[in-house]
Amino acid sequence: MPTTLSPQALPAHIDALTRAARAMTGSREDADDLVQDTLLRVLARDRAVEVEAAGAYLHQALRNQYVSTLRQRDRRPRTAPLESEDFRLVAPTSGDPSAGKTLFTQNCGSCHTMKNAGTSGTTGPNLDDAFGSVRTPANGSFDESTIRDVVRGQIAYAEPPMPQNLVQGDDADSVATYVAKCAGVPACGVQATGAQATTTTGATTGGGGGGGAAAAQGKQIFTENCGGCHTLKDAGTSGTVGPNLDDLKPPTAVVDRQVTNGGQVMPAFKGKLTPAQIAAVATYVSSVAGK
Repeated sequence: MPTTLSPQALPAHIDALTRAARAMTGSREDADDLVQDTLLRVLARDRAVEVEAAGAYLHQALRNQYVSTLRQRDRRPRTAPLESEDFRLVAPTSGDPSAGKTLFTQNCGSCHTMKNAGTSGTTGPNLDDAFGSVRTPANGSFDESTIRDVVRGQIAYAEPPMPQNLVQGDDADSVATYVAKCAGVPACGVQATGAQATTTTGATTGGGGGGGAAAAQGKQIFTENCGGCHTLKDAGTSGTVGPNLDDLKPPTAVVDRQVTNGGQVMPAFKGKLTPAQIAAVATYVSSVAGK
C-alpha cells in the first residue's frame, strides 16, 4: 500500500543515489549537488510511494533532475559552440557497441574501470560499480536506453578532469551504447571492432623484428591505458588531462618512473602492468614523442 515518502526513509538510499549521480556527472561535488537537489525536489511535496519501490522512485527522480539540469545548462550562454548533434538526451541515435568498445578503450579506459573493456583507470568513476548498481530493481532498474542517455549527456557536457570533445557525433553514440550495454555486465558479449587475440610478452632483445614487436606492444599498451589522458601524435591520441607528451618529450627513465608510481591524478600502474610492459611503454613514448 502506498505511503508518504518521509525524510526518515531517505538515508538508506543515499549511497546508491550518490553512486548513480557520480556516474552521471563524473564529479563527486556535482554528484553531491545532484543528490541534494533531487531530494529537496522530492520532499517539496508529499509523495505516495510503495515502500518496496522507494529506491526505484528516487533513482527515476535523480535521472529526471539530471536531465533537467543539462537542459538548463544548454539554455545558458556558452563560451564555445556545441554541435547540435551532441545533445541527444531525448532521442539519441543507437550507436555501434563494437566500435564503442574500441573507442572506449582508446579514449576512456585510462580514466575509468570497466571489466569488459579490460580497463582499470581510477581518475573517473568505476563504471561497473556505478551502473551495475542501478540495473537492480531496488535501485531503479535503469534500462540500457536510460544509461545511454546519461553517458551521452556526460560526454556532451564534460566537466574537468574529463576533457571536452573526447569523442563526438556517431563515435560518442557508439561509446554511450557500449557502456550502457556492458557496464556492470562483464559477460555482455560485445567484441571490439577489429579485436584479435593478443599475447602479452616480455621485452624483446636482439635484432631482427624484435624492436618492431616491442614498439608495437608499447604503442598498444599506451593507447589502451594512457591515450585518454595524454596527447601523442604517433598513437593518434589527444587527451588533455595529463601533459602533451609531444611537447614534453620525456626520456625513457622519466616515463618508466611516472608510469610505475603515478602522480597527482595519474594512477600508478605498478601491479597493473608488468615491468616488461612498463618498459615497452616507456621506450615507445620516449622514441616517438615530438616526432
